[in-house]
Amino acid sequence: MGKKYILDTSAIISGKDLPSDIETIIPESVLNEILDYEKYQILIGRSIVLKPSENFIKMAKKAASETGDIYKLSNVDIDVIALTLEYGGIAITDDYAIQNVLSYLSADFVGLNEKGIKERYTWIYRCKGCRRYFKEYHKSCPYCGSELKLVRKKI
Repeated sequence: MGKKYILDTSAIISGKDLPSDIETIIPESVLNEILDYEKYQILIGRSIVLKPSENFIKMAKKAASETGDIYKLSNVDIDVIALTLEYGGIAITDDYAIQNVLSYLSADFVGLNEKGIKERYTWIYRCKGCRRYFKEYHKSCPYCGSELKLVRKKI
């Protein structure tokens, strides 16, 4: 078979028909997010359910930290990214944060309902008070105590 397609939760619950001749991988953690398991049994039944290895989870988290998407991604999202890297597959996802990290890693993805991202961004924090920028998350500005706002920076 050709390329492997890694499905995120939205790809499964979207109700869109996926070609039956593609090899699909579902992260084990995605199954925990699906409430109506029976409704998707055909797709799940013909897919391989896997857990990503720890090395690829670390790679995914490192890349997500570098783009600033780490605080927007769930553990399930990290698993989608990790399996995409581990199997050299194509992620099927409409999640822009997942797409941004995969783009940063030069990994393949396709949107299902959305066209997908057009540009890559990193996310940084800006203080609403003193307007300083920070790469890492803080509960409040370490200089003036004001709230921080997440802002994107084009790569």
